[in-house]
Amino acid sequence: MWFSSFEKYVNFRSMSDEHKLAFLPAVLKDAASDWFDMLPGEAWSSWEQLRTKFKERFQDSDVIRWQKASKLWGHDQGQHESVDAYVTALQKIAKSADVHDDMLR
Repeated sequence: MWFSSFEKYVNFRSMSDEHKLAFLPAVLKDAASDWFDMLPGEAWSSWEQLRTKFKERFQDSDVIRWQKASKLWGHDQGQHESVDAYVTALQKIAKSADVHDDMLR
């Protein structure tokens, strides 16, 4: 989720791959910053390679994705929740759990 926001921002700013490579370590914190500091230089020689490594390291495990998906099936509309707010909440949960429309059919 965080990385998606990062990519939206750097794309909005029309950053080149070289600028993305330089900017990413400046915004990483805690475990992500430590992870980056331990990477060998060749691991971040290209934006696509670094992007892949980041996603491999920080993507949710199958168990976490299952837990998030179970929230989707157990989420009831609140008594004072509008249909629009309910649908938006379900879409947000589905995105977080990486559930796509074709999986729901």
